[in-house]
Amino acid sequence: MQKEGRGLCGQEEKCTFAAIKGENNRIMTVYRKQYTVVASDMDVTYRMTPNAVMLYFQDAFARCLTACRLAAFDLVQQQLLWVITGFEVDYCGERPLWSDEIGVEIRFSAITPVRTYVSFRLYDAHNGLFAEGNSCWVLINSVTKRPCAVQPLLAAAGITADGEEAPAMDWLAGRPGSPVFEVKHQVNVTDLDFNGHVCNRSYLSIAMATAPLDFVRSAVPRQLKIRFLREAFMGEELTCSVFSSPAEPLTYWHEIGNAQGKAVCSICSRWEPVGAGGLRDVAELVTR
Repeated sequence: MQKEGRGLCGQEEKCTFAAIKGENNRIMTVYRKQYTVVASDMDVTYRMTPNAVMLYFQDAFARCLTACRLAAFDLVQQQLLWVITGFEVDYCGERPLWSDEIGVEIRFSAITPVRTYVSFRLYDAHNGLFAEGNSCWVLINSVTKRPCAVQPLLAAAGITADGEEAPAMDWLAGRPGSPVFEVKHQVNVTDLDFNGHVCNRSYLSIAMATAPLDFVRSAVPRQLKIRFLREAFMGEELTCSVFSSPAEPLTYWHEIGNAQGKAVCSICSRWEPVGAGGLRDVAELVTR
């Protein structure tokens, strides 16, 4: 079915909600949005970055909320604020290239009194699944920073969960005790989002910036788990500590902490080496 949503420029836009049959013949409502991968989404191999996967999921989620009149700018007058507390993704296919068309599909997988779990899938131009995962969101009072009851608000907008149990989202089991090295980062204006604090994707950028160039060219991401613990603001100095273990040579843990020594964000990423033949030449693959 089609549901009308209003864009920021005042024009009506089509937001696609579809009813599909899931496991055990449950009927699930999903939101779908098409995108084109742009230059800023690419890494040094012309492939879509891990950060871009997170970006397109969050953009689709924001558009879905906008269609239901639950976007950040709809709730600000009620002193309500959406906050993401967890994100995990499995990269299960070859990442798209620059200019490729992709599709994002999201659904509300579980809703508890204060937590909303939103799962997502990303498809390439041939409808092949290349990334899927889960996220956890909390609606908080922007003044008290306390969680608010989310079920009545979502129910009033016609949003219900698919009836699944809340995912466990086991974040950082097995992290080594001592960091291999640390990198300092001064929060600047490009790190901030419209809420005035560090954007959740900025933490991933800080962590990924610690990777050497030869590593990015020789390994591909396979799993990413992020836990968002507290806010950071303009001018703060953050420390990104990088952990690894000989037992898992292609697994890395990044803990980003503030000047008070408190963890702000924890990230675990798992990678695998590029095959013996290397990555395929983009000139042979890109859509012209």
